[in-house]
Amino acid sequence: GTQDMDWRNETALEAAFNTAPNCDALEHMYLKVLEHNSSHVATLHNYGNLLMRIRRNATAAQEQYEKVLAVAPGHVATLCNYGNLQHSLLGNLEEAERLYKSALTHDPGHATSLCNYGLYVQNVKRDLDEAERLYRQALESDPAHATTLYNYARMLQEERKDMPAAEEMFKRALSGDPEHAHVLCSYGLLRLYSHQDADGAEELYRRALAIDAHHVATLYNYGSLLEGVRQNFSGAEEMYQRVLAVDPRHMTTLSNYGGLLHTVSRNYHAAEGMYTRALEIDPNSTATLCNYGLLQQTVRAQFPEAERLYRRSLAVDPGHVATLCNYAYLSATLQNYSKAEHLLDEALAAEPSHEFAHHFRAWVRNKTRPA
Repeated sequence: GTQDMDWRNETALEAAFNTAPNCDALEHMYLKVLEHNSSHVATLHNYGNLLMRIRRNATAAQEQYEKVLAVAPGHVATLCNYGNLQHSLLGNLEEAERLYKSALTHDPGHATSLCNYGLYVQNVKRDLDEAERLYRQALESDPAHATTLYNYARMLQEERKDMPAAEEMFKRALSGDPEHAHVLCSYGLLRLYSHQDADGAEELYRRALAIDAHHVATLYNYGSLLEGVRQNFSGAEEMYQRVLAVDPRHMTTLSNYGGLLHTVSRNYHAAEGMYTRALEIDPNSTATLCNYGLLQQTVRAQFPEAERLYRRSLAVDPGHVATLCNYAYLSATLQNYSKAEHLLDEALAAEPSHEFAHHFRAWVRNKTRPA
């Protein structure tokens, strides 16, 4: 029990914290320490981390970090994590940058600060070269820093489109931390799309879910693989349902699950519910607008509503090929062949090798040209 702890013995405290059976017990220990010493820097810092990462209580975490900095203004780990709080949870971007820079002023080689500031520079300032410099500097300080390896790999994968370099970073991350669920998930996606290695991707997804059964990105990616590659629709549905049990507002899952219910299960009422929920979260989701338009067109025969949804999709992305093709199909159904041809021209301008658009345009032209 905590009554036997030596509050002045830092080693004993750390050992007790590390062996706490759960977060509630750990929080209780932190509070007991702070009863004895309300300015105990390490406990304030660690309690702030728990409140931010586990409790997701930004206000309470902020209070602990402020208490640390009142006593130790140069406490680098707190400056770094407080910057992360301001960046990722509170959205105070200028304050986040100030805190990251302050951390690096006190310790220019602090790998986590370099990593977090790199992510800030990448996503907020959109300066990929500077972000890469910061990631590389972090890895000079700590070559096995898993979060830096992960963030750098994601940048190489998504922004640079340098798949070999991204794969090298993912492998390095996993050699240091084989149970890093984020890395396993993202590496699975790379194996699937860069190598068409569905078996390898599935193995990585299964490993990630063995570590964290509620890892939303893995559940979603695995569901997409089961649906699109394996044609295992019941397995995909299970994954989508597991995502929504954890995050009922996961927009891409709502949209994809709606598509599965619509086109495979033909549960149109449930599909419409998914599409509606997705659009409440992201009214500009072109995929959802397109698919919901198709349901209104082909299932409900609500042609004006279908057209309204297609127009909304094209207002967001005028070159969205699936919407252009569906809208052309609607126009042809209404015997407006010239509009259908124009829409298919637009689709082929965006994707010249689109087979359906080529064949459908030939059919439409046959309707409008004299024999």
